[in-house]
Amino acid sequence: MAAKTGLIVNSHRLARRFRAMSRALRIKVLEDAALAGAAPIVATAQNTAARGSPSKGGAESIRAEVSKTASASINKAHVDIGWDKRHFYMRFQEFGTKYQSAKPFMRPAVDARKRDTRGIMRERFR
Repeated sequence: MAAKTGLIVNSHRLARRFRAMSRALRIKVLEDAALAGAAPIVATAQNTAARGSPSKGGAESIRAEVSKTASASINKAHVDIGWDKRHFYMRFQEFGTKYQSAKPFMRPAVDARKRDTRGIMRERFR
């Protein structure tokens, strides 16, 4: 009898784990689709930034990653697209300074590739 009770308890625990795995899997699929959708934006931003950047390494530092600050959800994924901390000066190119006019590359990349991003993400879910 004790073993049977243990199986019942374990089956509930197992069902909870399956639900949790299913949720984790759904979140992973959503995050993968969001990263794939971000790829054209990253490529366009890198190409545009390389033309206006005093340092070629800055453009190569632009990348996409799943946000660590946004909460995980089954219904949404948050992807950050930007440059790493070593290439902080890319913000000066994007927004300008008191002495240098702005040469934006991130916002135009997002605007230009928004439709492509949606298409790629849609394909990932089929």
